Amino acid sequence: MAPKVAAWFREQERRAFVSVEVGGCIIVCDQECEDQDADILSRLGAEVSKDLQCAALVATVHDSDVLTLKLYEGGRVLMDYNSSPAYFENVDPQPPSGANGVALCRAFGSSRVTEVETLLDRWLDPNEEQDDSPDADELIFEEARLARLASLLGIPEAVALVSYSSLQESDAAELGGGVPIFEKIE
Repeated sequence: MAPKVAAWFREQERRAFVSVEVGGCIIVCDQECEDQDADILSRLGAEVSKDLQCAALVATVHDSDVLTLKLYEGGRVLMDYNSSPAYFENVDPQPPSGANGVALCRAFGSSRVTEVETLLDRWLDPNEEQDDSPDADELIFEEARLARLASLLGIPEAVALVSYSSLQESDAAELGGGVPIFEKIE
């Protein structure tokens, strides 16, 4: 499937890095998505899922504080998740919204629905006493939440480590953490 994905990105004349297939998943880091423009991310996720007839999970971490996930199948959004929906608003903090553990697990062949939903719903309310449990660290940086989610879904945890710019600046092996080999598409 990775050659098919790479060919699609070439046909679309997009600059991207496309990983080899790992556990049935392919990681794509698209240059145009570096700016975290929601419209670009949404359009790309919908087009990839429709044209390649596969699930596409678009994941973005903003300043380690906000994780957004959109799951697409057949060009349609099945999940629109935000770990901190009030982050860019001038309102009180709000708990995560839009999680759909069933759809995520179905798309990636995982049976860990309860764990996925628990992870995505976890929230440290700044107005309450903080959680001292060992897994509370997952919420300090959203990259950790994304890596844990990837593990639960059977997706390479490297999704939390890579971006177009990180791959442009470094060899994948230098990034460590089981980062797969990527092909550069120009």
